[in-house]
Amino acid sequence: MLLTSGISILLFALFYWIIDVRQWRGWAFFFRVIGLNSITIYMAQTIINFYGISDYFLGGIAAKLPKDFAWLLESVGYVAICWLFLYFLYRKKVFLKV
Repeated sequence: MLLTSGISILLFALFYWIIDVRQWRGWAFFFRVIGLNSITIYMAQTIINFYGISDYFLGGIAAKLPKDFAWLLESVGYVAICWLFLYFLYRKKVFLKV
């Protein structure tokens, strides 16, 4: 437990140094889109069936792959569909604030 919290603090310090001190922000755009609407995606998953959408587009390919690779493809597809939804909201400047 102590080891993982120490690693977490070190990673936090590393990312703080990379993003805020060194100003290397281009690579973090993927995470910025998610972070700005994290509450929205949390709530949208109860309304929108992102897994069903991913299965619709990738189910045929996943069925032909071995079980472990199919699971990986469906998981990546799920994250991609969620991210595209959040990116659409990001482009329209729609942010849920509490």
